[in-house]
Amino acid sequence: MRLAQRWIGLGLLFGTLTCAASPLAVQVVSAQDRGIGDFPKLSAERDWPWWRGPSRNGVAVGAEPVLTKWSNTENVLWKTPVPGRGHSSPIIVGDRVFLTTADEAQKVHSVLAFDRQTGKSLWKTDVSKGGFPAKNHAKNTEASSTLACDGERLFATFYHRDTVQATALDLDGKRVWQETVGPFRPRTYEYGYAPSPTLYRETVIIATEFDGESAITALDRQTGKQVWRTPRKSSITFSTPVVAHVAGKDQLLISGTNQVSSYDPANG
Repeated sequence: MRLAQRWIGLGLLFGTLTCAASPLAVQVVSAQDRGIGDFPKLSAERDWPWWRGPSRNGVAVGAEPVLTKWSNTENVLWKTPVPGRGHSSPIIVGDRVFLTTADEAQKVHSVLAFDRQTGKSLWKTDVSKGGFPAKNHAKNTEASSTLACDGERLFATFYHRDTVQATALDLDGKRVWQETVGPFRPRTYEYGYAPSPTLYRETVIIATEFDGESAITALDRQTGKQVWRTPRKSSITFSTPVVAHVAGKDQLLISGTNQVSSYDPANG
């Protein structure tokens, strides 16, 4: 049975949301070199603005020790219920926690905001209604993509009517733009959509890969208009593209089609 409600909690230290590990064969450089320097309203020490954190490697910046003891009450500041169902990670920007969710009964995709200090619900914005797939894997959800934030806008991606739809909201939940990224009609393996958006300079980069017209697409963060689009070999894959500083330059890396591929994140 699918759960109709989940919970979100926050520990005493932000660092407890991460693990300390360095990715293999990637240069250890500062968070600014990895791209957070393009977003002056974000702080590597304070914020966790997208999937795998400010350095895109799952490592939290800062000198505070990591907590190792946990229980239902120990080292937990607050816990609050979350409507709907989803596998996305919460992100933290400033004094707020943001999360995606999906009401599978009503077929509604939503973005939620909570107070970072208290867990109080601040707002809920429904970004799309209807258009859910006829079939999805039991272990996936309709809200598996983690949000990304540039310090001013939130970027969300959801499956909607055989496409992937990208939506930008301001930090108060008001819609800035909404665009269709590309088709998404898997037939061989109907797992559902999973990749999270990646931010690079003035763009939000989104993968739409399935056994059909696959691509990686960059949209302008302010307008949602397409900046570039690179076709990909039709392949059933669910990986999120990441930007890393490798061999002295920024590279957009994505796994799929039985290999890892590198692209120029500026032009695809």
